Amino acid sequence: MTCNCKTEISEKFLEKVKADIPESTNHSLEMTAYSFVLDGNRMELRGYMPVEIKHTLKNKKTGLDRVKKEKTSVLFTFCPFCGVRYKEEQGESA
Repeated sequence: MTCNCKTEISEKFLEKVKADIPESTNHSLEMTAYSFVLDGNRMELRGYMPVEIKHTLKNKKTGLDRVKKEKTSVLFTFCPFCGVRYKEEQGESA
């Protein structure tokens, strides 16, 4: 990642949780919609969004409608918090 948003937002969110429920102990938080992505010989951390697709199909044998669900995800090319591009374009330098 080219920004620190995941770390910064996780820390702020955890502090808010601690303030909201001070009677609890051992608070922890993990932002889970991040994945390591291989890019050539480099590994980088990138955000993603799970997506569930639903659609209705007619069963060929019975002719009845049935709902089909499929799961996939969208891998972000920009940080969803600050808008910084995750990967530099070829020829582009920081």
